[in-house]
Amino acid sequence: MSSSGRETGTPRASKAGESVCVVCHIRPLLPRELTEGCKSVLIVPPGADQVTVDGLLVHQNSFGFDAVYGSRDVVDSALHPDELYATHVEPMVEGLFAGFNAAVMAYGQTGTGKSYTMGTDFEGISKQYQQTRPCDPGTWIPISQRAIEDIAGRAARLREGGSQVDMRCSFFEIYQDRIHDLLAATSPTRCGSTPQQLTHSRSKSRIPLYPHREIVIRDPDPKREVMLVGLEEVQVLDAAQLHQCVTDGVRARVTASTHSNAHSSRSHALLVIHITQQQPAAVGDTTLSSKLYLVDLAGSE
Repeated sequence: MSSSGRETGTPRASKAGESVCVVCHIRPLLPRELTEGCKSVLIVPPGADQVTVDGLLVHQNSFGFDAVYGSRDVVDSALHPDELYATHVEPMVEGLFAGFNAAVMAYGQTGTGKSYTMGTDFEGISKQYQQTRPCDPGTWIPISQRAIEDIAGRAARLREGGSQVDMRCSFFEIYQDRIHDLLAATSPTRCGSTPQQLTHSRSKSRIPLYPHREIVIRDPDPKREVMLVGLEEVQVLDAAQLHQCVTDGVRARVTASTHSNAHSSRSHALLVIHITQQQPAAVGDTTLSSKLYLVDLAGSE
């Protein structure tokens, strides 16, 4: 998993002056893996900045990171997963409200836990957002869920202080070189219903039957961000509405069965939270606009 941002939003664990930090999050073993008697082959030495794959018969079996996180019942010496958000993502959210853009990307092979880490996995989405808070100690809270609660809380406090804060959310996927709007008004999931699914006997693919809204890419100014014409940006007021957007989008994503994952995400998914702040005249009467990109990439293979 990697995170990036300007200096204000730079994770504390990264070196001075750097704006990119690469960390490893080791997911717990799946119930199927435990039933089959699988065990972790990962070794994390003291210092939690390296992962060694035991038994990997290649010239390199150790890989360095800025930090390594994982449950202690899976791998020893890894940092506790709860520290991941506070150390690497929370500073970027702070920078977001100072007017800086930032991005968190989950990268890895199919089945390594990218969607689990980001909070965009098909199987767990309803459990994550419907569970009773507070969570049981040790329960992994996905990055998207933590970020949403954090951003909504900061926005509410700013409003109490007299600032105007506008929150908007967009959610889209890149699948087979095409961009699809997961929050399009034509999608049944925008009304909270579950789309019909088409399942193939071989691939067990999950492909929504309703037509996605395609997005047109425009890049008129190389000094500014790429424009996605036609992308719906949903205005939200609080964390509950942000969570609903994530739930709706995840239901619409394209998934397929692989040898490593029964519900593998076959598309790149990008959740974008856009914050616009209008500060009161007493503070300076300034407007700040910034975006946080939460990216769940498809399997690297």
